[in-house]
Amino acid sequence: MAQKSISSLMTKHGFFLEEATVEDMLVLLESLVTNIVSRNDAQIIKSRKIILTPFNSKTIPEISIGKYLRRLALGVDVGVDVLINVIAYFIRLKVSTLSIEANSHIDNFCTVDYPNGIDYTSQIYNCSSTYTEFHSVLSSRNPLYHGLFLNSYNIHRILLTAMTAAQKLSSDFFYKNSSYAKIGGISTEELNFLEMELLFLLQFNLFVGQEEQQRIGEEILRQYIVCQLEKPAKIPKLLQVDFSQSKNTRKTEISTF
Repeated sequence: MAQKSISSLMTKHGFFLEEATVEDMLVLLESLVTNIVSRNDAQIIKSRKIILTPFNSKTIPEISIGKYLRRLALGVDVGVDVLINVIAYFIRLKVSTLSIEANSHIDNFCTVDYPNGIDYTSQIYNCSSTYTEFHSVLSSRNPLYHGLFLNSYNIHRILLTAMTAAQKLSSDFFYKNSSYAKIGGISTEELNFLEMELLFLLQFNLFVGQEEQQRIGEEILRQYIVCQLEKPAKIPKLLQVDFSQSKNTRKTEISTF
């Protein structure tokens, strides 16, 4: 099925937070994430290695990123702000994992013949209690997340977890984790665990202001337009904006997933 396009209104007038629709945001988010995952999958194919984290599926889910996004968004009735917050969390997640130092005693790489399933041979993944104990000590500095990037093996669980956390923060009404888990296709226990993982990795920094949401919206629209042009593929990037500074001294840092 061909990928959907943004509305003529957004194409003509650009991104405005107050006027953006969920449908347009789903198109933008699908385009951004699909391109990033495709780029990162190419690295997995080349290296035949993948980083193991609790967000990994053993096999690549059959449902596409776009269909999964719509299933989640329509299943729990998310708003535009929730979808933008998901992108903000992706940016913060990348910044957080880039700051984690590698641990020579922890081998979080596994050989994989993409697109085949992952063979979990790491001992730390053979016992969930061992991992839980390990995590409780390390919290947000967990070296298992050193070098984490979005790919076809982890994107579905990361999307589900980020959307769960984003809606809880952004909406007065949200569902129980059992509902999110059922729509997302995993157990409630697993989602509970993954949500805590994400919260620690983000250091519980979940709030996203309207100015930052507007800036992210403008940037993903720009990336969408670039990807639609008949030019060599570009690596999707997002601007991470430091809004703590004045408008005249605002600093931006490019971050990719």
